[in-house]
Amino acid sequence: MGEEIDVWVKNIIHGYIFPILIILILTRIFRKQIRSVYCQFYVVFCNKLMDTYGKKLAPLKSKLFGDLHEFMEERNTGNSVPVLVEIGAGGGTNFQFYPSNCHVYGLEPMQQFTETIETKLTQQTHIQFKGLIEG
Repeated sequence: MGEEIDVWVKNIIHGYIFPILIILILTRIFRKQIRSVYCQFYVVFCNKLMDTYGKKLAPLKSKLFGDLHEFMEERNTGNSVPVLVEIGAGGGTNFQFYPSNCHVYGLEPMQQFTETIETKLTQQTHIQFKGLIEG
């Protein structure tokens, strides 16, 4: 009976604990590389997802941001310019729905989205993008 328990314990250690320890150690050693790959994957995934679902959500977003247009028109006093802050600018999917001639600032924690945002901005000439805060 004692030998069976020893074999069982060795199997647990060799089969589960050592691989988990090795994974933890490798993850710790290569965490920057792993994060970089994850972030790149995440950006590609989000861009593909937003291209697909952005078209399906466009009518809903138009209605939602239509209220913003009305709000801005009501508050517009002469020569004031509407200013918007996009928190989590990501792929820039909301830019197309913003009122014309408004100033937009973006806040994006993932610097990997910068290229996507810049690409979207070339397509959205009706807004004035004033700056992106990363991190």
